[in-house]
Amino acid sequence: MRGWIIVLLVACSFAGCGEKRVSDELTVKSGWKACYSQAADLDAVSETGTWVVKDVHRLFRLPYGGSKPFKFIWLKTSVAVEQPEGYYGISLGRLYDSDEVYINGTLCGDRRPDDIQEYHFPRNYGIPPGVLKKGENEIHIRLGIFGNEYGGIRGAVKLLSESRFKRQKICDSLLFLHIPLAIISMLFGLMVNALAHYFPKDRESSALAVVGILMVWIVDLTLLFAPFQIFGIGIRTNLLWVSSFVSSILFVIIIQKTFGFQMPRLTRVFVSIEAGFTLWVLVANDPLVYLNSGKITGALNVLITHVMIGILFFRLWNHVDLKMKTLFCFLAVIPGEIIGIDILNYLFGTHTVPYLHAYFIPLIMLLITLFHRWRRLVDIRQLEELALKLKDKDEIHENAGQRSMVTAQVKRKLNRLIDHMEMNYHLPLTRENLAEKAGLSPDYLGRMFKAHSGKKINDYVNDLRIRAACRLLTESQDKIVDIAFAVGFESLATFNRSFMKTMNVSPTEYRQIQTPSIAKSPF
Repeated sequence: MRGWIIVLLVACSFAGCGEKRVSDELTVKSGWKACYSQAADLDAVSETGTWVVKDVHRLFRLPYGGSKPFKFIWLKTSVAVEQPEGYYGISLGRLYDSDEVYINGTLCGDRRPDDIQEYHFPRNYGIPPGVLKKGENEIHIRLGIFGNEYGGIRGAVKLLSESRFKRQKICDSLLFLHIPLAIISMLFGLMVNALAHYFPKDRESSALAVVGILMVWIVDLTLLFAPFQIFGIGIRTNLLWVSSFVSSILFVIIIQKTFGFQMPRLTRVFVSIEAGFTLWVLVANDPLVYLNSGKITGALNVLITHVMIGILFFRLWNHVDLKMKTLFCFLAVIPGEIIGIDILNYLFGTHTVPYLHAYFIPLIMLLITLFHRWRRLVDIRQLEELALKLKDKDEIHENAGQRSMVTAQVKRKLNRLIDHMEMNYHLPLTRENLAEKAGLSPDYLGRMFKAHSGKKINDYVNDLRIRAACRLLTESQDKIVDIAFAVGFESLATFNRSFMKTMNVSPTEYRQIQTPSIAKSPF
């Protein structure tokens, strides 16, 4: 009996909750009509306007010509209300772009073209007391759409009780204002951290690319979400397209630096194309035209960036293990797909503002940061383990005028360091950074290594790179400059000089000697 009473109480509580939800919210689902009028007066439109059935929840374009920044349309519907005193406000989801909302002829709220700051922020307006009445109530919306873009209502129109209305405003503010501003602050913190830690030690292009893409994404999110803007909507649209081109350039550079695989000539072509897109948008783009240069170059940018990432992936395939290939997918392929789909959806799909990548950007940077941190920790751990075994037990006996003598035990320990160098010769491996990671002084580590191998650390690493380059020159058709970067040299000139010193011939001559069939005929 007690069990049945508990079940009955639970059932009653659920029934009470259901009744409360119905009274807290009234959704206006259908019955929308549109009047294609630019008139600003509701009474004039109500009396003389021609109204047609319209699906306002699917974004649409207005059939007006001209070059005015904003074009307008009137929307209306009616809703039956049983308890008007129970509703405190109206929620309309995201409106594209400006609006004036009337209930029974009374203005409840508006966001006019001059008021627009953040793009397509959700609208929640309070209903003045006494405006709603029992029975049928008319809702009118004067919707303004920028240029020849798509507009409409992205969400359900609802009448809400006071508690539901306040919760809705808080949730919308959190999702479309506070979280994006927190993301901007996080990216700014990452940029400051990069400036503080990278530039004192590393002024190469990888550090510049990291700082650059953080700056671009900060600007991109600020243009989308900041509640105060200094530029009009047209200029902001152009700047958003430019930021997509610049971020593509920096993203490709970061991926190559992250995985230690350089394609300088192809990268120069890619950068030239993206720079051309940027100049075209800055000089010639007219956001009031539907098929403007921003949209054309935006679609081309998605295509070209995907092709570039695909080429990098296939060139990387034969040079790394399965773990690195998987990481490449997570750090390059998947982020590129998500950003590309977001932009293409704006251009050719639902035409909604590309918000998805805005929330995905922090995850991209977090994964890249964790990847670099993981690589560094692995190197430090391996070298620290070696240092612990070598430190305090190394016995190097020096005789005057003779080379230092190394015991068999020390030789075995140094072989582990050599194994590490042979696996990572394509990465920066200098006596200084190896000593820093191992917790030893550079001179101490240098003496041990030379006593064992007969060569300095830098010379040994250089020989490993030259040996790998010889194999690639013989077994592949890759360009010499690509081979130079692939094996770890920072420039073609350094590679040529080192190769000549070690092999007594240039890379081109070595390839011709080893593979005469591909040598050019003098005839």
